[in-house]
Amino acid sequence: MRNLYLVIRKEFLTRVGKRSFWLLSLLGPVILSLMLIIPLGINNLNSEKLRVLVNSAHKDAQNVFETDNSVVYEIINLQPNEASFVYKNQDYDALVDFNKKESWQQASNEFTFQIAKSLSTEASCSLEKNITSFIAFKILQQSNQNSIHIKPIFEGTKKSNPYQEAIQTAALFSAILIYFFIFMYSVQVMRSVIEEKAGRVIELIVISVNPFVFMAGKIIGLGLVAFTQFLIWIFMSSLGSLLISQRFQIARFRNENLMKTLSESSQIKQTLEMNHLIESIYAIPFFDLLMGFVFFFIFGYLLYAAIFAAVGSLVSHENDTQSLIFPVTFPLLGAFVMVPSILKDSNGFWAQILSIIPFTSPVIMPLRIGLGVAWGDLLISCLSLVATFLLMTWLASKTFRTGILMYGKKVSFGEIIKNVRHF
Repeated sequence: MRNLYLVIRKEFLTRVGKRSFWLLSLLGPVILSLMLIIPLGINNLNSEKLRVLVNSAHKDAQNVFETDNSVVYEIINLQPNEASFVYKNQDYDALVDFNKKESWQQASNEFTFQIAKSLSTEASCSLEKNITSFIAFKILQQSNQNSIHIKPIFEGTKKSNPYQEAIQTAALFSAILIYFFIFMYSVQVMRSVIEEKAGRVIELIVISVNPFVFMAGKIIGLGLVAFTQFLIWIFMSSLGSLLISQRFQIARFRNENLMKTLSESSQIKQTLEMNHLIESIYAIPFFDLLMGFVFFFIFGYLLYAAIFAAVGSLVSHENDTQSLIFPVTFPLLGAFVMVPSILKDSNGFWAQILSIIPFTSPVIMPLRIGLGVAWGDLLISCLSLVATFLLMTWLASKTFRTGILMYGKKVSFGEIIKNVRHF
């Protein structure tokens, strides 16, 4: 146990003492945020805006339905048949007619909605948010309620949760983070083994340290580095959220305080948008995502780190790893490529299959946890990942014992299998 502790301590202190560790710890959240924001910005620049005609006699419609990145709103006040005629003859993509609604105290979905083309996800979000905000504002304005729950506009469709976009973004961020951590730190395990093997240091180490203990120490030590970095990110995010909440008085935009805030503000649309943003954040299942992240990162990292350690033990130079790395990382990369499809249907066939396969589940299952997953699927995924981790650690340890003393020879998968069977 002392030897294991010494290897873990060496790996941990060596990595944490590097300047690159602290730079990544401080800049990592910014880099990952840009990875999410930049593609969305490019998509907004390249996407065609939807032209929507809004027919309403209420003066506040102009304040709520403002043109954004995905939808151009034009407000009119006509009879329903006249509005329908304008919509059909002037090249509009959709019509939202509120002039058929007799009482704002009734159910929220009493309006006419016509559309001439399929909605993009962003356009759908914009329409739903603005229609919901407009209805909510009118009900609150004409009642004594402080808050009200509006049913989803596109009820019965896949996008039935008004906060689904925020939940999907959080789940996507979790999947990207796991992929990033597993790949980066597993590669570091491999490089660490190669460096010590290339310097012939490993020949001296294995005299006093069992090869399995040496491999386990490197994996655990670098895993603790990754976990430390994650805790730093959590602390920074929590501190930032607290400061922002206090600075901008976020609580006044919650549903229970919305009516009071609206009565004190002249910026109706901005207030309703802030309310939607804050409620979207509170709707994210942070605890479920955190627990899923911790479990699948730990066992996903241990699984891939053991394999990468075995790969590092088989080569003398990092250039020799190219033919071995791609087959090892292909499942992880394939899972990352499938993320957009999983976001569309988190309980579909491929989502269920990829969340059971242990080489892809560390990326796919945390994504499904954020979007909602059956307990049976979650249990099967966890058990298969743990079982495969134990099996691959056993196989990797056998390969590691042989590989660390092999020099000057390119290794094929056939020879790896032969060595495993021999031991």
